[in-house]
Amino acid sequence: MKDQIDNRLEPSTCVHCASPLVQPTDWARVDDREWEVRIRCPECYKDYAVCLSHDQVSDLSYAVEDGFRCLLDALDELDHEIFEKECEAIINALRSNNLYPMDF
Repeated sequence: MKDQIDNRLEPSTCVHCASPLVQPTDWARVDDREWEVRIRCPECYKDYAVCLSHDQVSDLSYAVEDGFRCLLDALDELDHEIFEKECEAIINALRSNNLYPMDF
């Protein structure tokens, strides 16, 4: 049985806990105007199906892309921070003569 989307909530919001972190796991076209989309919420662990209009599916797709972009940006930032710390450690080791061949 499909859950109905609360018109006050965006398709990218969990109908059970209102989390903005929902993830579409599958979708199928019902007809020219509707899609059945399986949604999984990583916060309340609910897995449910909803019927969405073409516009709602587009909005959900853009929300997923935006979330993915945010994850990539956070990963780049974390990678940069880790690289900076490693460089500082090597520089400090070189300055204090604490770098040995076996360190490589």
